[in-house]
Amino acid sequence: METSFRILPYSRTMRLVEDGSMDAVYINAGTKGNFLFSKHHLGAGTVTFFTRKDEDWTYNGLPSLDGKRVLYVNGYSYSAISPSFQKYVEEAPNIVTISSRKDYMKNVLTMLINNRFDIFGEETAVMNYALSQYGMTEKVKAAGSLSGAANFHLGFSPNERGESLKEAFDKSYAKLLATGKIEEILAQFGVVRE
Repeated sequence: METSFRILPYSRTMRLVEDGSMDAVYINAGTKGNFLFSKHHLGAGTVTFFTRKDEDWTYNGLPSLDGKRVLYVNGYSYSAISPSFQKYVEEAPNIVTISSRKDYMKNVLTMLINNRFDIFGEETAVMNYALSQYGMTEKVKAAGSLSGAANFHLGFSPNERGESLKEAFDKSYAKLLATGKIEEILAQFGVVRE
């Protein structure tokens, strides 16, 4: 089976998977929508808040975000980790919204460094990987995390092809779990499967 990987705006990708135009999307267990979730989660993730190194700010509950420009990527769902933070990004007036696209993490980091926003909540391993890839570890710092974690799955299209792909994925992933190979693969990306 040939696989292709495309980076598109996240909310668009979710719509394309739901309507069957794409086969699958990497989503957390709390994502709303019509998806066939993989049987096993691929990893557990936490959300950490990142800011500029020179910023004297630390996350200390939702009120600590007030007065800060908080970046939100359209379509992101934080509800599995913190329904109250999800509500905050949907309703607060200090939210800066962007769409994801190819190399969007580079764009996010450039915007942060150039003072276009102050705070970004991102899955910890994803951001740490991006900081390393783009050589920005000396310019951006972690500044606290939401409590809790979410399991991430593949969400397949709710159709016959999606069901077939889900079954094949679940079978292959179960083999990787049984051999312990999956932990080796995930460790390369700083992802922990708990």
